[in-house]
Amino acid sequence: MRFREARDNPGHADKAARVQGWPGRHAADVVAQFNAELNKALAHPNVVALFANSGFKSMAGAPEDFRNAAREERARWGRVIKTAGVQLD
Repeated sequence: MRFREARDNPGHADKAARVQGWPGRHAADVVAQFNAELNKALAHPNVVALFANSGFKSMAGAPEDFRNAAREERARWGRVIKTAGVQLD
């Protein structure tokens, strides 16, 4: 997936869009390199502006930050789903 608005920044939108679907078991050096490139992309003025114009804030950080945020979101929304009795059809 590539954001139409980021067409002048090849690869930046791709890296940001793929992070959530990225498998969790990779060598530490691969994760570190990916994270460094992702943080660069998220800091690019065009990406910052794109996010801001869409109502989002760029949240660069360490892989542990993302892992912790994802864990917190799963726990929070898991409780909501359980309490509401949401079922998949």
